[in-house]
Amino acid sequence: MGSASLGMVNQKLAYTRALLTQLRVLPEANAGQRLARQAVLDAGIFHLVCAYNHYLRELAEHYAVTQVEQITTENDLEQALLAQGKSPAELHELQELRRQPESWLTQLHASYDACWRLPNQKPVQSAMRIQALDLEAASAPLAMTEKRLQGMCEAAEELITRHRESVTEW
Repeated sequence: MGSASLGMVNQKLAYTRALLTQLRVLPEANAGQRLARQAVLDAGIFHLVCAYNHYLRELAEHYAVTQVEQITTENDLEQALLAQGKSPAELHELQELRRQPESWLTQLHASYDACWRLPNQKPVQSAMRIQALDLEAASAPLAMTEKRLQGMCEAAEELITRHRESVTEW
């Protein structure tokens, strides 16, 4: 299943794995190091979401959907495929994962969405201080940790590999 999106999926997964490697060696002894770890975690979330979005486009390309650049969600993919009279099992699996609140995919998107939320606390008075959403904090929505990001990356890679193998079989 060769496509432009396939290369982007692989690239973004490789970026996520590279960031996970960085996390393993980053200490968290002081505030600066914790900030660096948080930045790498956020970057990992971003690249994994990008990989997933490119995977939706990869599926669209495989099923000969035109204008794949307009595919950004499972619903976009579903509409494009239904217009062609197609409803593949891969799409149904992705939709089911998004419906399950505890799935890695739903949690990944919730962590990504949390990066865009404003903090609930009062703004820091000093312009010199950086206010960051700590995705590792217990109060964070679905606290993101190195272990959780690792698990999400592995789950995404497993799903994509399995789907790619099943489509090449027929």
